Amino acid sequence: MKNEVINKLLADRDITLTSLRQEILVILALSNKPMGAYDILNQLKKKRPNAQPPTVYRVLNFFLEVKLIHRIEAQNAYVCCSHASGQASHKAILLLCQTCGKGFEFEDKAIFESIAKFSKKNSIALDDTLIQMNGICQNCLANPAISADTVKRLKHV
Repeated sequence: MKNEVINKLLADRDITLTSLRQEILVILALSNKPMGAYDILNQLKKKRPNAQPPTVYRVLNFFLEVKLIHRIEAQNAYVCCSHASGQASHKAILLLCQTCGKGFEFEDKAIFESIAKFSKKNSIALDDTLIQMNGICQNCLANPAISADTVKRLKHV
């Protein structure tokens, strides 16, 4: 799914990636959870042993500019965007499993309209919006190692 979305977004925006950018995008796309720049660098060094942190950060900044990835501020990590909106501005809600680290992205127009209305009322200009929420995914909840108290607490939220 991610590859189809990424390919559509690249085609819609007429973006051609260098081999380095392709390699880094593949690393992010194959990850089931957000990755830090140094995690990406470690993966990249398997193919490019001389890769350096500034190279990875430049590519990540490019991906952020063209809306191919999201930066998760609280974790200083990055995740591929799963929506090919093709819009100059992209707003998303990212649900992160605090047990396995997997991320689930979705958009809800009504939520963001409410936020826009509230921000306008309070004279706050919003940039691209990424709302991050933490919880435990269904796969992890089904794991017997997760405490019954945690499962009960999360099911009532």
